[in-house]
Amino acid sequence: MRICCKELKQAYIEAVKCALQHHEPMRNCVQYVRNNLVLMQYEIFRQSGLFIGTEVVERGCKSDVRLSLKQSGMYGSVEGAILINA
Repeated sequence: MRICCKELKQAYIEAVKCALQHHEPMRNCVQYVRNNLVLMQYEIFRQSGLFIGTEVVERGCKSDVRLSLKQSGMYGSVEGAILINA
């Protein structure tokens, strides 16, 4: 007897869904997505030229911190970095 690929995939998906129903962090994640689905319009954001990740912000913060710590004649230390960024 030949099993169709689509049926096999569906059975796998159902098994995974069943197993994850008992996993609290996964339930929380699914609930979060359901509650915020209307806000997750990433394709529209991309088409508008907007960034959807945190990479740009993180890179900007890293550059600002680097500039603050590496100005002319400055010697950096962990304690100084903590004070500057506090």
